[in-house]
Amino acid sequence: MDELNAIRPESALRWQASLENHPNFPHDQLDVSVVVCNASRLSTTDCSEFEKGLIDFRIHVTGHAAIISSVEERLKRNNGSIIAVTDIQTDQPNKDYVWYYVAKSGLETLIRTLAVQWAPNVRCNIVAPGPLDWHEGWKDEERRQAILSSVPLLRVGRFDELASAVTWLALDATYVTGQTIKVDGGRSIWLK
Repeated sequence: MDELNAIRPESALRWQASLENHPNFPHDQLDVSVVVCNASRLSTTDCSEFEKGLIDFRIHVTGHAAIISSVEERLKRNNGSIIAVTDIQTDQPNKDYVWYYVAKSGLETLIRTLAVQWAPNVRCNIVAPGPLDWHEGWKDEERRQAILSSVPLLRVGRFDELASAVTWLALDATYVTGQTIKVDGGRSIWLK
């Protein structure tokens, strides 16, 4: 943020909110051009855990929708861009995260629908990452090797690679809307 403000004073600020509460973006004075829907929650769930499912839906779908809709006019005025970060496994879900994948799929559908509804003024796209840098404390070496062997590039992605895809869609991909870019080292196309 400091780097951005050094380039253009008062162009960036920090703001946080709980998406479960459907927040509106409170800074009316900011001229919004890009929204990145990146907030997430990953917790194991079964189909019968409806309350957890509602929380996932409120965070991933309606929470992001609340923020997006609160800046709709500014995005349209600025020919803006929305990028949602989802997960490659919405197409091939892990059995242990029922409501996470249902909610992430809902976010994808929201973004594709807005790509049509808000066109031609706002471009709306999705970045679906595969395995990224291991979180601190990862201990399951057998699972790590299984994941690595399922990625044609034989490595996990880096967060800067994810950020590059988001940046490209936000700023440079002026003829791209309604698309899902998979940043996964080829994992989603390789049946192994």
